[in-house]
Amino acid sequence: MSGGAGNAAAAFADLVAAIGLDGALELARKLGGIKVYIPTKLPRSSKLQAKIGDELLAKLIAFGGGSHITVPKRPERYFRVWKLHQEGALTRSEIAAETGFSERQVYRILKMPEAAMPGAGRSAVSDAQLDLFMEK
Repeated sequence: MSGGAGNAAAAFADLVAAIGLDGALELARKLGGIKVYIPTKLPRSSKLQAKIGDELLAKLIAFGGGSHITVPKRPERYFRVWKLHQEGALTRSEIAAETGFSERQVYRILKMPEAAMPGAGRSAVSDAQLDLFMEK
């Protein structure tokens, strides 16, 4: 998987599907915005392993070992797009203006599979939990 500004939403959706929402958010917090090589097997020790831990690295290896990924930066912006859309008060153009994404990127984010949406597969995710990721 590779990512960049043009497909960061898809890259984030791929990460969520592969390593879970918590793992994708942790990876973005620690390595957001950089290209990372994922080894093919769990090393005895590495800088990446020290940064993200064995469990998360093992999931990444299963997902794309032997490849490079660009870790999306600031995924909380995606949550904001989804939340504004779910509230239904703004058009997609207005959501783009509000979040700093292009209108085309807003469409891409909203077309992500439901499994990649915040809280997918979780029980009773409240709006208060999503607010943790919102920019004020």
